[in-house]
Amino acid sequence: MEGQYGLRPGLFAAFRYDTLGFGKIDDGSGSGERGPWDYGVHSWEMGLGYYLTDQVIGKIVQQVHKIHEPKGSWKPFGTVQLSTSF
Repeated sequence: MEGQYGLRPGLFAAFRYDTLGFGKIDDGSGSGERGPWDYGVHSWEMGLGYYLTDQVIGKIVQQVHKIHEPKGSWKPFGTVQLSTSF
């Protein structure tokens, strides 16, 4: 799911949410028990962008990933992007 909102000409705010889930598989113990194949992940991304020209966009983005492992860790990081199309 994602959305984008124009704040003023050339400037926009954006949000994105993703999730990655896994099914269960035989745990390999021979007991027939089923366990998760891997830990699920939820990801959020928020940012501001500005159209410098029709083909060049500058962005400041913050991403947060929640990994559903026993510790339940949060993995945040930020980035600055400059992208162009041709």
